[in-house]
Amino acid sequence: MTKNNLYILGSGDHAKVIYSEVSNIKKFSFKGFINKILLNEKIFKFDKNLKLKEIGKISNIKKLILNNYFIVAIGKNNLRKKIVLDLEKKFKNIKWAKVISSKSNIDKSVTIGNGSMIISGTTINIGSKVGKHSIINTNCSLDHDNLIKDYVNCSPGVVCAGNVTVLDDVFIGMNTSVKQNTTINSNTIIGAHSYVNKNCRKNSIYYGVPIKKR
Repeated sequence: MTKNNLYILGSGDHAKVIYSEVSNIKKFSFKGFINKILLNEKIFKFDKNLKLKEIGKISNIKKLILNNYFIVAIGKNNLRKKIVLDLEKKFKNIKWAKVISSKSNIDKSVTIGNGSMIISGTTINIGSKVGKHSIINTNCSLDHDNLIKDYVNCSPGVVCAGNVTVLDDVFIGMNTSVKQNTTINSNTIIGAHSYVNKNCRKNSIYYGVPIKKR
């Protein structure tokens, strides 16, 4: 089996999680972390055997583009999106990996966009779709026919019932439950431990059980 070389962009805590997942996926050959992607990013303590590449300016990735895949392991949606769009503008041929945990349960009908990350313990049921550069975190559950768009972050323990739509740039806090046939519009934040029982407007903040707009 031919393995794809993979670099992780970022060197903070989320990068550590992604490394853990990648190390158990046979299709990838991990080549190193690229840090200095963000100013003042916290760097986790590396094992002496792990490779940390000081890339400096993001344009220095040019020398790595041809034969490698990349994943942006940055938890904040706006920063992850900025890095992706900046790189795609500079390098039309950049190749994004999708990291799907070997310990997840994904129906064969599910589609997942490039650059997205599906973390251990997640279940995604029949007919669902995940867009580009989204994070479906530890122990999330997406039931049938969910639509999760681009640059979304579903925190650990998020549960979405059937036919839920989550549009671009949404953050859903941990252990939140979303009622069936509900839409969360773009660039909205849902606070942790909430119950989403109605559609949510874009560019808004909601939290509570049930949710209220804040």
